[in-house]
Amino acid sequence: MRRDALLAAGAFLLAAATAFLVIRPIHAAAVDFDSAASVVYFDRIISGRHLEANLGATPKPFLTVVFGILYDIFHDWRVLVWATIGAYASGISVAALVARRVAGLGAAAFATIALIASSALLIDVSRGYAVAWALLGWAAAGLAVTAQRPRYDIAATALFLASLARIETFMVLATAAAALLAASVLGRHRAELAPPRSAWVLLVAFLALPVMLLHDWLLIGDPLYFAAVSARFSAAVPDVTAGQTPSYMAGWVTRFILGFGAVTALAILGLVLLIRQRQNRLVLGLLALGPGVGAFLVFLTVRGTYVSTRYAMPIELAILFLAGVGFGALRVPWLVAWVRDLMRHRPAWRSNVGIAVPVFAVVVAVLCAALMVRPFGPGDVGTNRSIHTQLNMAADGDRLVPRIRDALRLVPGAFDWPPYSSVPAEEPTPSMILLDVPALEQPRFALDLDLPLFRIAATSQSAITPEALAAAPGRVIYHDRRGDTGADLRGLESTSQTITLSGVTLVLLTADPERGYWLWQVAPRGTASQPQGPAGS
Repeated sequence: MRRDALLAAGAFLLAAATAFLVIRPIHAAAVDFDSAASVVYFDRIISGRHLEANLGATPKPFLTVVFGILYDIFHDWRVLVWATIGAYASGISVAALVARRVAGLGAAAFATIALIASSALLIDVSRGYAVAWALLGWAAAGLAVTAQRPRYDIAATALFLASLARIETFMVLATAAAALLAASVLGRHRAELAPPRSAWVLLVAFLALPVMLLHDWLLIGDPLYFAAVSARFSAAVPDVTAGQTPSYMAGWVTRFILGFGAVTALAILGLVLLIRQRQNRLVLGLLALGPGVGAFLVFLTVRGTYVSTRYAMPIELAILFLAGVGFGALRVPWLVAWVRDLMRHRPAWRSNVGIAVPVFAVVVAVLCAALMVRPFGPGDVGTNRSIHTQLNMAADGDRLVPRIRDALRLVPGAFDWPPYSSVPAEEPTPSMILLDVPALEQPRFALDLDLPLFRIAATSQSAITPEALAAAPGRVIYHDRRGDTGADLRGLESTSQTITLSGVTLVLLTADPERGYWLWQVAPRGTASQPQGPAGS
């Protein structure tokens, strides 16, 4: 028990310290679209107001509650990332305990470093996304079902919460339900195959589905809104979804799995070890998160649903964990004998043989994991650049909020909300829009400025036309080169105090070309075409 506590504490501290040092959410936090949208959802549900415009973020009830409460208490985006780092470190810590239970200390050390090394997971955590929370739920369920006396009630609770964070968890639940049904049928002929009565409590986790339906009904009056979000987004990118055929996705998933190289080989070895140990419950869960999620992605392409590469993260996490188990299965007798002989030939060290061998195993596991998992996220240049680009943009956005608020106060009714029953059209008209921001920043600015969602649009070439600008005097345009990718907005990258587009005057409020942002305002009616403040930050 004491060793488990030390292992859990060590893995937690290492993961938390690594994430905090790499992400550095001290002065700002790059909470991205989905997580900020969860806070918007909480705000609308608590206020009793239906969502006033569609957001392209699939609702995740767990994040709605957790992030909504945290933001409501602290009004600080950093707290959301700090909490996610805590979930990330806790998930890795619990996964290490599971690995030690089934394959020893070396397996725990390898799994810990492999998960910390995951570039995709680290980026996900830096943006406050949900995978870290789901990882904690999956690992907790694994720990519960591998106990000497399996605690199915704890596993059901963990999977229930994980389902409300990541929908892929339903693959685990579906696999568990199928296994229980098959075992109960086989148990009629062979009693030893029948599942224990306590195992059926796992099905309680399916209550996550009615919770999701209730969440969306309260949010927008449509219980199936979570399904409509992905369908709507897929329809908006027909060229991409057309290229994601089932055969393409099957090939992509295969290449993704094989792309881990030797780590995949270790994962296969780990799976074989678990099967030989008859850790059937753990095997089924890992197969659901690995090949099961891969099959689910192929199924999505059959339906014509857009598939992001982020959807493959459960597969990656399953591979990294299984690789740790596989490493623990390796036995190098001559190496262990060499360490023991070395200790015996040092009289002063003889009493420490029992400590030296496990320490040696941990050191070797750590080195192997750090060398085998590529890219090694904490030290990878591309990973760090991605994290800090978003972080710097978030910090600049935070500094611009007061300037934007002051500029919009010049526009009559800018901060007025429509009556509860007056929900605008799905596509806001140009006259409704008073603020353009980088696409992934829309829900964040809606909360920071207390603006209705239909007042905010993504900064894009198609939206910023002379006709659209003329329809909304006082409209503010925040252009950030780091976030407005894929849009040709070089016309806004000027340091002139004013520019004119087909008779529409834009006033420069502030700019920092070196950091890559510009803030403009359409000259409000009845005001001179003069800047509202000095250019530059």
